[in-house]
Parts: sequence; structure tokens; C-alpha cells
Amino acid sequence: LAPEAQLASAPPTVVGSDRYDVDFTATTGAANRWATQRDGSDVIYADRASEAPKLLTYTSEPLPEALRVVGHPVIRLYLSTTREDGALFVYLEDVAPDGSVTYVTEGELRLLHRRTSAAPYVGFGPQRSFLRADGAPLVPGTTELVELTLLPVSVLMGAGHRLRVSVAGHDADTFRRYPDEGDVELTVERSPERASSLALPILR
Repeated sequence: LAPEAQLASAPPTVVGSDRYDVDFTATTGAANRWATQRDGSDVIYADRASEAPKLLTYTSEPLPEALRVVGHPVIRLYLSTTREDGALFVYLEDVAPDGSVTYVTEGELRLLHRRTSAAPYVGFGPQRSFLRADGAPLVPGTTELVELTLLPVSVLMGAGHRLRVSVAGHDADTFRRYPDEGDVELTVERSPERASSLALPILR
């Protein structure tokens, strides 16, 4: 993650950070992948360009050639917040040359459950039990590394398209908000020692 909302291929060389006031109206819509699990309805993600102002975004330069992403993307964020609990949503998106934005995949985590621990099942990426005993309130203003595995995907992004990482603190049509009331500010650090980053599984 780089200055001026850029998604760069090189690690940062200077210390920087981005502050984000969580917009609790941000949404992936009422016909997303979560809705179909309830009633088997069609999954429909509309053009997400109008959601961008509600999110903290990082966008790459246009791809010089097509890129095939196959597997679990992983996001590593050096993150602090102003509250003792919250939610983190991270989206991988495709920005077309005409400016339209397509949802690709996502990952989400209630920050109370950010610590890794032995899990009752084995999954890809960091293991978490999600048990009450393993929950830990955040210390406001303290930066921690939060690693989040995005859902697996197989997608071909065309030459001239751009990759975008979008960070949110809520999905209004799908989840309960955390905390229940009040404002939340997230700060993402990007520096040589604390390089928030995206790891993509690329099929050559």
C-alpha cells in the first residue's frame, strides 16, 4: 500500500499512514454472496464505483498484460483504531478502463478475534478459534498487524485494468455494526518497518 491511494509493486521507502473514518452506509448490496446462502437467490454485484468514496482505497497502475489470480489473496495491515472493537472488511476489485469497478473477492474479521490461536478446524491462512476466551479488546491508538485471508477466487484481469484494495469497517446490508454506536477511525500504516501489503496468488 503506497501514498496517494496507490497500490504499488515496490515496498515503501518512507513512513506514512492513512486515516479512515468508517462509513457505516458502505455496502456490497442486498444480493451479495451472503444473501444467496439464505435463500438461494442470484448473486448480483453492481458496479462498485459509487461505493469508492465510502472506502479507503488503494489502486494500481493499469496492468501491462492480463493477470490470472487463482487462490487466496492475503492482506497484511498494520492497523490501529480509536475503539476497543470493530470490524474489518477488505475487498479485492477490478477497475476497468472505463472506470467501472467489479467486486472480485473479500475477507472480513471482527477485530476482537484478530489474535491467532488453535482452531477446531484447519483453514488457509492464520488460524483463529473465535471463542470468547480468545477474544481481546483493542487498545485504542496501538498499532497491530492484522492478517486477513480473502476468499479463494479464480479470475482473469485484463490488460489495461487496475487492481484495487478497498478497506471498510462495515457492510450495511449484511452485518451488524461493531461497535453498536459512535464513530470509528482506522489508521493504516505503510512504512519500511510496517509495510501493509497484499499478497496475490498468480498463475503464470
